[in-house]
Amino acid sequence: MKGPHVAQLVEQIQAEGRLSFAASEIRKRTGLDGVNLQVALYRHAATGSIAKLSRKSDFFVIVPPQYRSMGSPPVEDWLDDYMSHLGQPYYLGLLSAATVHGSSHFAIQETQVVTKEWLRPLTIGRTRLRFFQSNAVTKMPVERRTGFWAQLSVSTPETTILDVLRLRPCGIGRALLLVKDLASKFEAGLLERAIAASGDTPNAQRLGFLLERAGRADMAMLVKRWLDDRPHRVVPLETGSPTASLHDRRWNVDVNVNLDAAA
Repeated sequence: MKGPHVAQLVEQIQAEGRLSFAASEIRKRTGLDGVNLQVALYRHAATGSIAKLSRKSDFFVIVPPQYRSMGSPPVEDWLDDYMSHLGQPYYLGLLSAATVHGSSHFAIQETQVVTKEWLRPLTIGRTRLRFFQSNAVTKMPVERRTGFWAQLSVSTPETTILDVLRLRPCGIGRALLLVKDLASKFEAGLLERAIAASGDTPNAQRLGFLLERAGRADMAMLVKRWLDDRPHRVVPLETGSPTASLHDRRWNVDVNVNLDAAA
């Protein structure tokens, strides 16, 4: 079976409700193999109808006409399928998740994804994916959202803030802005689950401090109860910055940055 039949099969896959496929699926459904398969996929990719995720990948996304100028459909239409293809647990996280949850402070130029194993950044069309590694990815609270083409795992607001503090896609001043944006959406049970799953005492201290600063003493108290059962040392509010004389004894945090100026 040759090129035109591959094009028809790609249309059929889209009609089935997917915007992605692996080369192995085309091989099974057409009988093409080896060089013949590569040539057929290359020719179809040259039309802009499909795009290969990376040179070494055998995973393709289908690019409907309305997305041809972008070079790929929105990442939420195929990310879940791609991570399943890799066998990688994941969730859309950090600043990308903050945007999903309504924070509009940052116009980020990449999609930030948290995975169990580190992956190289990917660029497909105008879309850039950056991956952050976390051993707790399968334990942290997430939401499953259903879109037109696919489902998507997104970190909850509670998980999002803890990851921002630990993985540092932005400075502590901007993290405070995110806390102010998202803390109103916190749920007590999910916050307790997220803190316990992360097991990250230093960043729980920072989170408690920021929650109080943002006027959410109720949520800060939940963090404090978790910390009271664990030994903890003094931690800098902003890592990598010089120590300061201002020490918040309640949270054992060295306030080494002017939050008003850093935001």
